[in-house]
Amino acid sequence: MDRVRNHHGHSYPDLVELHDLLAHRESGHFRSRPAWLTSRANPSDHLIIWVIAGGMDLRVGGDRHAATAGDLVVLDPGVSHEYAPSTSTGWEWFWLHFAGLDASSLSVRLRGRAACPVRRLGVAPHIVTRFSELVAAAAPNAVAPAETIQLHLDSCAYSLLGLMVRSLETGPHDLAPSTTDLSQVTGWILDHLDQPFELADVVRASGWSAAQLNRLTRRELGMSPMQYATQLRMRHAQRLLRDSTLSVTTVAAMVGFTDPLHFSRRFRQLTGEAPTGYRLAERDRIEQGR
Repeated sequence: MDRVRNHHGHSYPDLVELHDLLAHRESGHFRSRPAWLTSRANPSDHLIIWVIAGGMDLRVGGDRHAATAGDLVVLDPGVSHEYAPSTSTGWEWFWLHFAGLDASSLSVRLRGRAACPVRRLGVAPHIVTRFSELVAAAAPNAVAPAETIQLHLDSCAYSLLGLMVRSLETGPHDLAPSTTDLSQVTGWILDHLDQPFELADVVRASGWSAAQLNRLTRRELGMSPMQYATQLRMRHAQRLLRDSTLSVTTVAAMVGFTDPLHFSRRFRQLTGEAPTGYRLAERDRIEQGR
């Protein structure tokens, strides 16, 4: 019988696919306004939250914790929790939901020996870039087959978690942003997703020339600034359609489209489904999973 081994030396029978070892479920990068509260009861997957700016209040069971910029929060399946920003200015964070045979061992290494779910990682530009690449790859993309996209996401997530483990084991890295750090640009885009804007607006916010900005985003994110913005808009639109009863017109306005027909065309182009069809399909999937 063929066997494969993971990076911890564990062996598994037969040929195990990457998706079995580490499966990307969902990821994102967001800057919230102060009124944000998330509550998950008995979650089915692993979750990490990396705070980039501001702070968060976290409740796990009966225990309360606080996390500030540079802290990594590690939450396991079955651990009910609730979190919200701790400051009036809100906060910025990345998150990743994941599962798989290696998920538990990676979670243990991320948390370390402490029982506390909060651990100091630091704000390192190279990890920001890697996480941004994952989030961009997770945005709607109808060009490649779904299986190919999922394989890429699983690979990116595995690589990111490994990078975090190595960084934690060598100590926090609170580094000043480099001249090629795109966090200011991606942050500006995230803050303005509900507003129409053009490339010239992003260029002004970046402080670089249009050529410099385009070169950097293509190198770091694999796409142009406006392609990145569009993918984030559609990712946010998917969440709104799935998790709310807002009309398509309202969702379009909330992701920066003044024309709902234009929004619907772009949504179908990037996801392969019309907004209403996507909403119905997601609700059917949720109902079938219960």
